[in-house]
Amino acid sequence: MRGAQIGVSLSLRGSKLRNPYGRRAFNAPQLSVERTLYLTPAGVTGSPFSTGTTPPYSTTLPPAGGPRTQRFECEGGVRLDDGRFGDAVDLDQARFTMASDQELSMRGGQTPELRFLCERQQSGRVVLSGAKVVNLVDKSTSWPGPGGLAMAGFSYESLIPRGHFPLPRRLEWVATATPEYAPEP
Repeated sequence: MRGAQIGVSLSLRGSKLRNPYGRRAFNAPQLSVERTLYLTPAGVTGSPFSTGTTPPYSTTLPPAGGPRTQRFECEGGVRLDDGRFGDAVDLDQARFTMASDQELSMRGGQTPELRFLCERQQSGRVVLSGAKVVNLVDKSTSWPGPGGLAMAGFSYESLIPRGHFPLPRRLEWVATATPEYAPEP
């Protein structure tokens, strides 16, 4: 989807993208979305052929007996480099399965809100280098472990944590996740 221009929101709610052997499962550099890019769950009904409905924005799965949801899942890298998003990039409950050489990348991207509320991936890297975000909505359990984050030049104006993520813990995590920027002893 290189350079695609979407005049409203782009919804990949409940989608399953797979390219485990190539570099990327979703390649959309310079994507322009007037409103929101949704890589989030979708409500589903009993039929595997139904289009389902979209649940309201939520950071938790519905209770037992509630509507069934299917999360967004991506096996392989995602490239959203230099993208422009008018309202938000929403990764609520998204699951990314990547090889060590694959990335979830938003290099140089711009959005008023990044909802980084996905599951922590076990391999691969999250690359936010040069990205500009107004509101960063996140939770501690979404970010990658040591060496799994590149964020040189990443900026945001407001931080909106979901759950307990106090500043000392956040600073310790940043130092661990980005050892290449740690001061030498």
